[in-house]
Amino acid sequence: MVTPSSDDEAQTDAGVTGSHSSARQGVRQLESTVAWLDNCHIEYVYLIVALVWGILLVGIMPPLQVPDEPAHFFRAWGLAEGALLPPRTATEYLPTNVWSLARDFPVGAIGDPSPYEGYEPGRVRELMGEGISGERSREVSSVPSQNPLAYLPQAGGVLIAKVTRFSPLGAFYLARLLNLLAAVALTFFAIRLLPFGKVILILVALFPVTVSEMASTSPDALTMGGAFLFLALALWSSDKSSLSNRDMLWLLVASVLLLHIKPAYSPLVGLILLLRPMQFPSGRRYAAWVAGIVSLAIVVTVVMVLVTPKGTADVAALAGPAPLGTDSVEQVKFIVGHPAAFVDAVFNTFGGAAFGYGYWMTGLLGWLTINVSQTAVVLIFGLILLFIGGSDEEPMVPMRDRAVLLLTWIAAMTAIVVSLYAGLNVVGGTAVNGIQGRYLTPVFPLLLLGVYRLRFKRRHSVVLILVVALALIGFWTMHAIWRHYYG
Repeated sequence: MVTPSSDDEAQTDAGVTGSHSSARQGVRQLESTVAWLDNCHIEYVYLIVALVWGILLVGIMPPLQVPDEPAHFFRAWGLAEGALLPPRTATEYLPTNVWSLARDFPVGAIGDPSPYEGYEPGRVRELMGEGISGERSREVSSVPSQNPLAYLPQAGGVLIAKVTRFSPLGAFYLARLLNLLAAVALTFFAIRLLPFGKVILILVALFPVTVSEMASTSPDALTMGGAFLFLALALWSSDKSSLSNRDMLWLLVASVLLLHIKPAYSPLVGLILLLRPMQFPSGRRYAAWVAGIVSLAIVVTVVMVLVTPKGTADVAALAGPAPLGTDSVEQVKFIVGHPAAFVDAVFNTFGGAAFGYGYWMTGLLGWLTINVSQTAVVLIFGLILLFIGGSDEEPMVPMRDRAVLLLTWIAAMTAIVVSLYAGLNVVGGTAVNGIQGRYLTPVFPLLLLGVYRLRFKRRHSVVLILVVALALIGFWTMHAIWRHYYG
């Protein structure tokens, strides 16, 4: 039998002591990491993910392959050359090799999920070295948004390319990049200001479709970022004990600049009702500020509608997707005169396709051609359900604030639906055509925050919600049967 020497015992004890020391060091490191995660500002998580993901999309998504991106880029170029508003003929006067980008990178079949065969990456490398042509031509270009603010970052990218003698395609990528940076910055500060529900806004801001739109030349980037920031600014202001004229001036400027990238989102100004009279020196001051901000928002919306280019029938056929039989004025008259028929059209639209719009808002990229994995989309909505309960560290949302959030969401959704029904549907149509999921993203956080950390303390609340929900389910069921058999 071999007896261990004292040296062997010492080495064994040292090894055990060393392993215990390493274990303690590992535990301390883990505790330090957990403490750091507890104290980190979650908006920086968004910033890093959005910038990395967005910059990758700027380069990887082929040119002009985001909805309406050619028209948006052409409008940004026109703005960079001093054309503040698009001509009323819906045309632009641009260098010929700017126009030719649409031929080099054709859209393809809209809505066709089969692999795209017309894209040649080598063509990108060739065109990046091409100078801006001295020859110019005037061509028709659809311009979905007439607000010059919608194209300010993109126009900045074009100006940089013109000054540095970069190529038209280089200008396009710079326009994408600056648009991304502007939208991400707005969203970052929105998350930073938001008094509760930061994770919910992060999830919406990181929908694949949201990031794709922000990494494009589309004004949807600033529309989303601007709506997020105004929502956060309104909630942050409502959380203060008192509001100064300077605070209100910020809200006024934000309502004018951030909510009118597209006029259909102007009803978001209703979030101003989150403020309370007790936050002001007097009720008169409260009424003056609220009425002033709402009135100014209405005036800006009316002006934007009036300056919308009204082209000839030939131009409209080339520049817009409206079918024959569309008449905005007559459609509005129909809505006013037949509200029940309009409500029925809305039920027909959303009643049978709500989940489809949810997927469309989250995971349908490109020209409605690239389907993100349904598993990924389910995971996103699963995370929303996981975090919708909030945490005990956050303040409870008062019922009054919930009411303002939800009613403003309804008003904004109504404005979106009415604008599309009037502009893209035949008079008296039985459904609302033209709705795309990305149109719903700017207002979606209002719905989510309206039910955030919702607690039911009384049985009657549960009973009332069940009765209303089951009544709606029953109505939709009977409505479907009636339409199928009795038409």
